[in-house]
Amino acid sequence: MDKEYECLHEEILNWQDKRFTLVSASIILVTTALGLVSEGKNTWPWEIVSSIILAFLFCVCLLTWYFGTSNARLGAYIEVFYETADQPYYRWHTRNRAFKHEILLYRFLSFNSCLALIYLVLGVSSIVIPSKFQFPTNSNFLYLLLTLFLLFLVTIVLLIGFSYPRKRYVSYWQKVKEREADNKPVIQTDFINTNMASQNASENKISSKSAAISFSAGK
Repeated sequence: MDKEYECLHEEILNWQDKRFTLVSASIILVTTALGLVSEGKNTWPWEIVSSIILAFLFCVCLLTWYFGTSNARLGAYIEVFYETADQPYYRWHTRNRAFKHEILLYRFLSFNSCLALIYLVLGVSSIVIPSKFQFPTNSNFLYLLLTLFLLFLVTIVLLIGFSYPRKRYVSYWQKVKEREADNKPVIQTDFINTNMASQNASENKISSKSAAISFSAGK
C-alpha cells in the first residue's frame, strides 16, 4: 500500500508539472506571435489572428482545468484511503485543505486563479494588440472571434471556480470505501442509478403537483 501511496504522489506531481508546462509554453508562444504581429508585416485580417490565438488559449485552459480536477481526485483518494486515524503520519492533504479554508486569502488567491489571470491577460492581449495595428479587417470573421472569446471566458470560469472539487471527490471516495467495507464493490452504475432515482423522484413530485392542480381546477 505504501508503494501505491508513493505512486499516487508521483502522479500528482506529474499532473502539476503539466500545468506549469502549459502555462510556460502559452506565454512563450503567444508573446512570440504578438511580437511578430507588432512588426506590421501581417496581411491577414486581425480577427483571424486573434481567433487563432484564442482557439489555442481555449484548448490550453481546458487542459489546465482537466489536469487540476485530476489532481483533486487523486488528492481526495489519498485523503480518504490513507490519511486515517490509524495512519497519523499521512496527513498532508487533509491539513492542506483545512489550511486553505482557515485562511481567507487562500479562498480567493490560489494557483488556479493565478493561472486564470495569466491566461486572461494573454487572451485580451491577443485581441487588443492585433486590432491596434489596423490590419485589413473582415467583418465576416467577427462572429467567429466573438464566439471563441466567449468560449475562452467559459474556460476561465471553469479554471477559477471548478478546478478544485476536492470536497465532492472526498464524498465519492467515502462512498466507495463504505461499499467496499460491506463487501459490495462500487461500479459506475451505482452513481448513475442514484442520480436517475433522484431525477425520477423529482419528476414524480412535479407530476403529482400538476395532477393536484388539475383536479382543483376541475372542481
